[in-house]
Amino acid sequence: MAYENVKEVDCLEMSPEGEESWEAAVARYEERIDRVESRITAHLRDQLGTAKNANEMFRIFSRFNALFVRPHIRGAIREYQTQLIQHVKDDIDRLHEQFKVGYHASHSYRECQDKDTPPVSGSVIWIRQINRQLTTYMKHVEDVLGKGWENYIEGQKLKADGDSFRLKLNTQEIFDDWSKNVQARNLGVSGRIFLIEQSRARTARGNVLKLKVNFHPEVITLSKEVRNFKNLGFRVPLGIVNKAHQANQLYPYAISLIESTKTYEKTLEKMESKENIASLVAGVRKEVQTLIAEGRLF
Repeated sequence: MAYENVKEVDCLEMSPEGEESWEAAVARYEERIDRVESRITAHLRDQLGTAKNANEMFRIFSRFNALFVRPHIRGAIREYQTQLIQHVKDDIDRLHEQFKVGYHASHSYRECQDKDTPPVSGSVIWIRQINRQLTTYMKHVEDVLGKGWENYIEGQKLKADGDSFRLKLNTQEIFDDWSKNVQARNLGVSGRIFLIEQSRARTARGNVLKLKVNFHPEVITLSKEVRNFKNLGFRVPLGIVNKAHQANQLYPYAISLIESTKTYEKTLEKMESKENIASLVAGVRKEVQTLIAEGRLF
């Protein structure tokens, strides 16, 4: 509607009358724009004044920030901008402190353990969450200052701090270190089914020997790490994928054997406390020992 004041005026008419007509039209245009900006500013300040918290303010700024190029509107909300920019700085500082504490000391680590998330991919997930949160905070700066916020004095230091922080959130290095360590270690499933382990506990009859299934817990963790890293978009080396695939195939049998071994040990403990039972189940016990002996050979 403001543009209607100048649309019909011939801006190429250079006579004194033409210039006077053009200047009058521009004055009417600017007067109309000033009224509109004043109404927008009053409406914006009313909304900001009744906002319950910083998040509501950020949402309001997000809706209006295309207008912040107008000096009149920008000057009217300067106090709120200063307040919210300080809020963003504090949020980024808290996020940085959270990162410096480390994944293993964080609340997320305990949650990941409860969800059976392996440690290395769990730390990557945690760092990516921090990275997303940092992106949200930097978006708040754009909401408050508008497009080209990094060119403002308030935004320049924030952008430098944010970029410096983001460099520390590189998860590729964590994956590369994990991949190198796995390839350097022999985590394959090979050798005999059963092993005999000498326990530190001593009895009247000497050292206690324990029957153990030859399936290392780290092999199980490896399988979970590979699955998670694939879901996170990493390219897991083929050799590691093959190890994990072999572990997945043997995992159900290994768990079944581990549980059966525990049951066997508990049964032997009961038999020791009741010697009269031992002779009754001697035949079954010999059959079990024969199977274990076969597992020790293969």
